[in-house]
Amino acid sequence: VYVVKDGKAQRRAVTLGGAVGDSRQVRGGVSAGERVIVEAPAELGRRRDEFRVRRDYLLPALRALGFHIPVTPEGAFYLYADSSQLTADSDDFAQRLLEEAGVAITPGRDFGLHAPTRHVRFSYANTQAQLQEGVRRIAAFLGRSAPRS
Repeated sequence: VYVVKDGKAQRRAVTLGGAVGDSRQVRGGVSAGERVIVEAPAELGRRRDEFRVRRDYLLPALRALGFHIPVTPEGAFYLYADSSQLTADSDDFAQRLLEEAGVAITPGRDFGLHAPTRHVRFSYANTQAQLQEGVRRIAAFLGRSAPRS
């Protein structure tokens, strides 16, 4: 396992007890203020694969709708998209998309200073079905046909 304290991880042997939900109780080898991350390579691999499938759906769908996304993320759960072909104000665009289509995205101003009014962020930490419904709603909001899955 890894034991984390003050943002630093250290690999250490600890005594694990019985299962509690999806995690394990730590019975020894951990001090106050430390937390334990139990290695679960199979589970991590499964989750990585799920995120890849979601990304591989959402990325071309958003590109087809007019969002410019020049780089395919390798380890994220979101897409940072240039929306300047669709709007001059990502804050207003995100607010209208939420109010009129029921889709929540985040305007670029929440993620830095590089042309924030041109960018929006889409999370794919959701189910495939919800992502597909979101794309369908965005397409309708833009007056376009939804890309095929």
